[in-house]
Amino acid sequence: LRKSESALEQRCIKLLEKMGIKAQHVSMALGMEQEFFIMPKSAYLKRLDIRQCGRALLNDVPPRNQQFSDHYYGKLPSIVEEVLSEVERELFEIGVPVKTRHKEVAINQFEFCPLFEDACKAIDHNMIMMEILKEAFDRHGLVALFHEKPFNHLNGSGKHCNWSLNYIDEKGKPVNVFKVPKNGTEKQKNLFKMFVLLNLQAIVDYGKLYMSSISTHANELRLGGHEAPPRIISSFLGDTVTELLDDKSIHEVQNLKEKVNTRFDVFQEDTDRNRTSPYAFAGNKFEFRAVGSSQNTSFPMAVIAATITKEIDVVLEKFAKGATVEKVSSDLTETSRPARFEGNGYSKEWVEEARKRGLY
Repeated sequence: LRKSESALEQRCIKLLEKMGIKAQHVSMALGMEQEFFIMPKSAYLKRLDIRQCGRALLNDVPPRNQQFSDHYYGKLPSIVEEVLSEVERELFEIGVPVKTRHKEVAINQFEFCPLFEDACKAIDHNMIMMEILKEAFDRHGLVALFHEKPFNHLNGSGKHCNWSLNYIDEKGKPVNVFKVPKNGTEKQKNLFKMFVLLNLQAIVDYGKLYMSSISTHANELRLGGHEAPPRIISSFLGDTVTELLDDKSIHEVQNLKEKVNTRFDVFQEDTDRNRTSPYAFAGNKFEFRAVGSSQNTSFPMAVIAATITKEIDVVLEKFAKGATVEKVSSDLTETSRPARFEGNGYSKEWVEEARKRGLY
């Protein structure tokens, strides 16, 4: 991961320079949504399958389970809230900035999230957080399950990697390439479009590698249903970014905070991202939703950094041959189009369509 980040930084600085922007430093920021299940230790000790495999090999769900998603964001059970408070205090003491805790969709499923940090630091902190969560729940007679699919017919657990790319400008100010400010300059607009297209092109060219980075046995059980994206790697962008890339007139969007009716004011839309998308654009970042909950995410993030680095190399070669930013963006818009999918990733029609597009 360190090697791929270093290579990415070097290429990004060159690309930014070609696009008229001087950057002192480029880094990946990462925030991971950590999902997990909780069960009583007394029940856990009676289940040889869960103790040995991390998941139930024999089970059934109660009549009322997650049909209405009424657990999602519901009130935390008092014992879980008490344990998570302990975990927060312990993490704060060692410098891990956690922020979010809430109920997930399935019964006894929860989520715990930190603030965004440098990618390598975020991964270290996530692994520490998992250990502390296990220890804290154990002290209270509970067991935390990080297996991707501990119970059949219920949602599995993922570790959604929300990542962005930031550079330090001439004034020492950090700038997110995936966020175009209001009344952004032409350079900022071109930069946003370029880096979105580079992500899409990397998926088209290296989809197998993206899939290999998350294909653990446990995650294979999770993928393809119950809010887990399918095995076909594609990207959901939303109407605003899709129309921006296609140079169409942007329709008026009701934003979470305000209406967006100017061409390049790209914020998160008022609809939730497509949960069947493995790699969704989420306002000012990309979200790799297919990563498994028990994984160390160093390899998936290294794959993202390395493949985008390779795509930048291709772009720099085109610039060296005299191509303009507009020409390169136009070419990427067409060649990266197979990676864009806004529909239902679970459908049989998408499997056939993805095959036609040449996706793995």
